[in-house]
Amino acid sequence: MYFWGLFNGILVEKGLIIYLFNNFHVYFILILIIVYNYNISDNFFKTTFFIIKIILFLALLCTLGQLLISPDFFVNKDLLGDDVIFGSIYLNRRPSLFTWVSANDYGITVMAYFSLVIAYLKNNKSQFELILYSVLVGVYAFLTNTRYIMVGFLIILFQLLINVKLSRKIKFLTFLSLIILIIYAIFIDYLNYDLADFFSKRLNAEGGLQYTTRYMAFDVFLHYFPQNPIWGTGVVLTDEIRRVVNAFGSSRIHVGYFSNPVSYGIVGSGLLFSFWFFLAKDLFRKAKLTNYYGPAFGFLAFLWANATFPEFNLFYPGIILSLIYSQYYYNKYIVLNNKLVNEKNNRSHFHIQPERIPSAIS
Repeated sequence: MYFWGLFNGILVEKGLIIYLFNNFHVYFILILIIVYNYNISDNFFKTTFFIIKIILFLALLCTLGQLLISPDFFVNKDLLGDDVIFGSIYLNRRPSLFTWVSANDYGITVMAYFSLVIAYLKNNKSQFELILYSVLVGVYAFLTNTRYIMVGFLIILFQLLINVKLSRKIKFLTFLSLIILIIYAIFIDYLNYDLADFFSKRLNAEGGLQYTTRYMAFDVFLHYFPQNPIWGTGVVLTDEIRRVVNAFGSSRIHVGYFSNPVSYGIVGSGLLFSFWFFLAKDLFRKAKLTNYYGPAFGFLAFLWANATFPEFNLFYPGIILSLIYSQYYYNKYIVLNNKLVNEKNNRSHFHIQPERIPSAIS
């Protein structure tokens, strides 16, 4: 993106200093450097975790307000305008309170927060809270009327299956069934949803996969990517591509993994997607050591989101806090293991059999 800005006019339009530094990608890299080189305190973890839990409650309350009071209840119209209102309870977008941050925080940040919370509750065996927050965020996810959020919610729940015995996996499936039944009852009895209408008017609104903007994005990719495969077009949308996607009823190429290669070619998308891959690999590596999978699955939900719309920016509170929590647990793991290694060496000196070094923190 930086190199293309030298040729596509953005550098001239913004000016050198603003172009070089007023960029969310730069912000994210700087935060990444800080997080990986800073010792996060227990107090910071406890305080932010408490705030996250409050935010999840407020998010649901605000979403209910957008359902029961008005579709534009507490919506920042300067950001979204009337884009949240489509004239039906099954179609209206409900971005909760997050339009005061960005257009996509209601999906990316909330799912990351949810992942951080249930990973903690799983490790601490807080069954009641685990059910409570799963129901709370499950209702929120389906009330948003946004399909990538609904699927992201289910993806995040599957971390509960990691490192558990078969009996626990059976319990998880029972737990998941209970969550679905509770959410079903809430929608039917209290929110007056007709699930048949919800399926036909929202989940299957286009009438079939071949009529969706995501499917049509593949056609656009096949047509335009071969024209500039190495470097791409250099802009998000050319005038020609914009006319084509508008004809499909969309404002963009509606799949990030197609949109970026068209705009920035093999070189640009190779840099971006490889960065995402190694970041995800690092998060899962640390999750395996610490048994805290919340950050990894929160980022996995972001990667899934790009299968439904293009979002290349990682400068989201949920993603940033996921990195912080991952490093926090990893630092604790390193300290714990160093301490146990020292104890092992001391015991070996006195010919005492050392205890097994745990591979995860509780």
